Amino acid sequence: MTLGTHVTVYDAAGEILRCVAVFDPRDASIQAKEGEFWLLGKSDPKRDRVNAGVIVRKTAAEIEVIEFAEALPSAKREIVLLVRQKRLEFITDLPAQVEVYKKKEAEARAYLVDPAPDLADYPRLSDEIGITAPTAQDLATLWVAMADAWDAADRTVERARMEAKAALAGATTTAEVDAAMTALRVALDAVQPPDL
Repeated sequence: MTLGTHVTVYDAAGEILRCVAVFDPRDASIQAKEGEFWLLGKSDPKRDRVNAGVIVRKTAAEIEVIEFAEALPSAKREIVLLVRQKRLEFITDLPAQVEVYKKKEAEARAYLVDPAPDLADYPRLSDEIGITAPTAQDLATLWVAMADAWDAADRTVERARMEAKAALAGATTTAEVDAAMTALRVALDAVQPPDL
């Protein structure tokens, strides 16, 4: 008796449900639940099926349907992860820090257009003078430049995200899913953090 084999478990339609390694072939029958069938032999549930008691390879079209059904939701999740990762190259993920940056930007823009600015009216600028930049003018200019650079980068990231989502919405094959994700990666790789 040969020890160590595989048991293929399948349903009445011949769809393979699982392939299980067993040490003793006499344990094969206990791998199938009620309404399931089994036979000895190794199989790939995604690529094989059972026909007349024999494990056979599915057609390329059948395999494509399965792979597409797996690839599409996976790609949608990956879009979120890739975009999040790219955005974190530009901004912090500290809670509430984005709000701080928005307030700094608003204050800096107001300061730069004020014909007679009084630092008492610009507390964030006043608090940071001499730390990040030597003067209020320099600091406000820097904050605006940083905000503009982030906005330009984020517009590119957002466009790439929306293009990828649209491509996936129209995809009907795994090749189209792969192409959409490749295009997204290329677009995101091209966006580099500004050197300010």
